[in-house]
Amino acid sequence: MFGDYFDILIDWMREGESELELILEEDLLESIVTNYESEFNVLAGFDSVEFYIYDGQIPYALWLIDREPTDHVGITIYEEGGIKGSLVTDSEPAIDWARDQYDRLRDDSTKLEFNMFE
Repeated sequence: MFGDYFDILIDWMREGESELELILEEDLLESIVTNYESEFNVLAGFDSVEFYIYDGQIPYALWLIDREPTDHVGITIYEEGGIKGSLVTDSEPAIDWARDQYDRLRDDSTKLEFNMFE
């Protein structure tokens, strides 16, 4: 399933009109590098992609899409390796909440420098 996410993100970045920031738990990063190293390296090779590592547990996947004409936010809950539930909305209060959550997580994270793996 993760491979599909990489395909979608890589195609999206190849279009050249997007920026992507991902905040990952350290365990998730290690799993991605172990199982999807080539896909991860392709995605990391785009100048408009940044990764942040959060030293803790993130209880849900949170994503924001800033795109005209309407921004969207989504939250996905995982359980035992599978998706338990997901919500997508363009509600302004939900988008504000998601931006606050995202900013807090990013502020508490460390930007991944790719020379860390050399």
